[in-house]
Amino acid sequence: MSAGGWQPTPQHLQEICDMLVISRNPLDPRYGDASAAVEHQMNNPEFVMHLAFILARLGPESLGDDVRQLAGLVLKKSVAANFRTFPPEIQAYVRGDMLVALGDVNSQEVRRTAGIAITTIASRTELSQWPELMPHLLGMLDAQNQPTVEGCFMALRHICEDSGEKLVDDAIGRPIDQLVPRLINFLECDVPSFKQSSIECLNFVLMNVTAGRHDMPHVILVHMDAYMGRLSALATDPNAAVRGAVCRAIVLLLEARYQCIEPNIAAVSEFMLLATCDADASVSIAACEFWPIFCECEALAPGSPMGQTITDIMPRLIPALMAGMVYNTEAIENFSVENAENEAEADRIEDIRPIFHKNRAA
Repeated sequence: MSAGGWQPTPQHLQEICDMLVISRNPLDPRYGDASAAVEHQMNNPEFVMHLAFILARLGPESLGDDVRQLAGLVLKKSVAANFRTFPPEIQAYVRGDMLVALGDVNSQEVRRTAGIAITTIASRTELSQWPELMPHLLGMLDAQNQPTVEGCFMALRHICEDSGEKLVDDAIGRPIDQLVPRLINFLECDVPSFKQSSIECLNFVLMNVTAGRHDMPHVILVHMDAYMGRLSALATDPNAAVRGAVCRAIVLLLEARYQCIEPNIAAVSEFMLLATCDADASVSIAACEFWPIFCECEALAPGSPMGQTITDIMPRLIPALMAGMVYNTEAIENFSVENAENEAEADRIEDIRPIFHKNRAA
């Protein structure tokens, strides 16, 4: 079966649309049969092509977004289990339609669902088997309309999370080299979600460095001054999600390459202290991760700039951390009970050994 120029027959397309509509309504007496039919067809490549067509090609004048989204979710489930078994021409058709759906200007839900399907496909195969993907996404980042850029980030963020180590692969042209400058430029845009997504994409790259999957990409080092400058400008961003992403970026930079932060460690520490006291709990928690990593840094020697910085800030840091240790009445009562029960027992070494918790979320 060739998928080139494929078009569904109107009758078969309508039958599948009707099946999807019924399968999402448990009150419909035909619900059981429709759901079973959808499940039965999941391995059928032609059925999957219809699902791709419905998600990508049927606009709001033809079908509701909820049904198009359902088609995409069924498609995602099918490709997760069967994509490698589909003939190459079927794979190519599905990939093409997912890129069309990702740029849908009418529906955020359609774009989000397409992003999920794209990242599922990318995680099940090698990026080298989809050479059009990264150039297409890079082109979407350069678009002048917000829905297209938003759709791009919906896929790109998950690709950086799930397949980020592949972006440094020479076999696919090292897309990281073109991606990083674009992401840094987005830190100056006016859309909070774009700033947050850009930082999170870069954070996933840094997480691969800290996990030892690859070295620090040279392109990040080349643009480090611009990156640090724009992170600094976002330190007081009114959006809490952006401030939290900035904190996580600084933590990852400190862990992956402390030399990038060392020249400005005093200013960075002042910001992280301020963020530790942030009224938004998510920002405060993200900032708190900075301090144990800072204290374990190999450059933290007496008399060094980093050593002097932590010495100077400690009198303000300890009260800030203590102020953040808030417990409700029930927790305090439980502490009292536990203390009374433990008074007669000597402490074991495992009870008093310090534990450092590290959050690996971007």
